[in-house]
Amino acid sequence: MKKILVALFAALLLTAVVPCVQAQQPANRPDRTLIEVLPFAREFMNEKFKPNDREVPDELRATTTDKLRIFGKRKLNKTAPVRGRGSAHFGKIVLVPVGNWKGVINVKSPSADDVTYYYASIELEGGKLDTKIIQLSTGVDYAWSVVKGPAQTTFKITDGAKEVVSLSGPAASVKSVGFASTVRYLGNEADISVTFE
Repeated sequence: MKKILVALFAALLLTAVVPCVQAQQPANRPDRTLIEVLPFAREFMNEKFKPNDREVPDELRATTTDKLRIFGKRKLNKTAPVRGRGSAHFGKIVLVPVGNWKGVINVKSPSADDVTYYYASIELEGGKLDTKIIQLSTGVDYAWSVVKGPAQTTFKITDGAKEVVSLSGPAASVKSVGFASTVRYLGNEADISVTFE
């Protein structure tokens, strides 16, 4: 009888604890430990730099807590040589492992030519990036989605019915999708937030 009561108590305890544990886990979000934050340069926007690459100046900050965010002000007041070439637009890229994701993008600092740029990217095999500059405005909720099909993976950003960007590649080749920003001159600002739904 004692064994039955212990088993019954354990079962009741388990049914009370499991929903609490499940409630603490993010619903549809990649594992934070698999998200990469890397230096990024507009002049090399199709190249993936290593996290500790000191050739690219350390401009902007990136966080990956409850949402992805790239933000900050330009600190450097000059161009810098990157791989033997004068470069001027520096920032960060956040790469998220491929999955069936969706969410919303907002910016607090709008896109501005030769000042603040935002980018969408997919990482292909071998660490190559397919990157496009995207024009983003303040006060707009942009929808983003990643669909990993059996043959192809597609990453889209839309403004209502209007497509902002679409990037795709063979499902076996696309490793991650990315959001990036760069700034050009001293004091230029960027601020992009990416949420998951």
